[in-house]
Amino acid sequence: MNFRESVIISCLVIFLVIGGFIGYGIYQDNIKMHQNYIQAKDAFRNGKFKEAEKLLEGNPPRDILKEFYLLKFKVLLNQNKLSEAEQTGLKLSEKYPDDAFINYLLSLIYYNTGDSENTESYLKSAVKNSPETPDYKYALANFYNNSGDYERSIKLYEELAAELPDYEVIQMTLISAYKDIGDINKAFECAQKAFQIFNKSPYFAYVLADLYNQFGQKDFAAEYFAKAAELDVTGSTSAKTRYFEITGKPYLAAAQFKTEKIPYSGKDGLIIINASFNGIKGRFLVDTGAVTSVVYGNFIKNSNIKLKTNIFGLAQSANGETTVVPVVSGFFKLGNSEFKNVRTFVMLNDNMPFDGIIGNNIIQNTDYFVDRQRRTITIKSVQ
Repeated sequence: MNFRESVIISCLVIFLVIGGFIGYGIYQDNIKMHQNYIQAKDAFRNGKFKEAEKLLEGNPPRDILKEFYLLKFKVLLNQNKLSEAEQTGLKLSEKYPDDAFINYLLSLIYYNTGDSENTESYLKSAVKNSPETPDYKYALANFYNNSGDYERSIKLYEELAAELPDYEVIQMTLISAYKDIGDINKAFECAQKAFQIFNKSPYFAYVLADLYNQFGQKDFAAEYFAKAAELDVTGSTSAKTRYFEITGKPYLAAAQFKTEKIPYSGKDGLIIINASFNGIKGRFLVDTGAVTSVVYGNFIKNSNIKLKTNIFGLAQSANGETTVVPVVSGFFKLGNSEFKNVRTFVMLNDNMPFDGIIGNNIIQNTDYFVDRQRRTITIKSVQ
């Protein structure tokens, strides 16, 4: 081997050694970033946002890039650091331009900073890239409504009401939108359709009564105020007062309620009862803080419950993370009380000691009392 070849080989060895050190350093950095990401998730769940932000400094490895920046976005948003959250969101958008959820998150930033143009743009992108998730279209409709663009907002509300007739909030919003622009004829038409679907809802009965009253049809107004009073288990409306104002008589008809006591279990204040979903018995957490009821994936799979849906929604998991999940129309039974057409999230990733959640969209239709000494929950509902 001559001197020239020896020098070349020596240089190659040096380069390989240096490359090895660099590669090992990158490998160690990646391990450290993975560890930081896991610790940051725990900090975020526990509300330690500054600690989480510190752990999320630096550039993540490619295999956790999306999850890393999504977590960083939420951490910054929870601290109201909108400018930093925007920059993080734009990094995600540049990498994943067709991700509807990322576009939706950016729209929240721009809405909160008063940037209407970008709010609309990113919401439109979210709708375009995920038409099967009505929450994005609903958010766009609400944006138009809040901006005074009633024509476009009502058009979207109408589309959503036709696509999701059993989504109670959309029906309520559509009626309110028509009332806001003074079109009580369309509001009345929508209220009639909604009450046909939700015929045990005191809200829609009350709205119909109020509209009949505006039309000057006092007899029908009294009839529907009486229906609203009968259905109003919790006393959430002024139906009885309105009935008296029209008829001059107090509402005295005995509402047909059924009351039953259901035993519950659970530690640390949790209320877990036996109930059924689509005819299959399970254990469900009663949680009035959950806007929408939930069934978990393991329960669906193990019980062989057949569900079909092409609708998705935005749900918040127990650790505070927002995810896109399937939405179904469910049938719940608590004791002898039945609740049909219940908007229900199917949470696919679960490790809970119960099969689902009885949320506020069920509980709001009952009057309930928790007896923690006897460990029972008393539910009063309309027969």
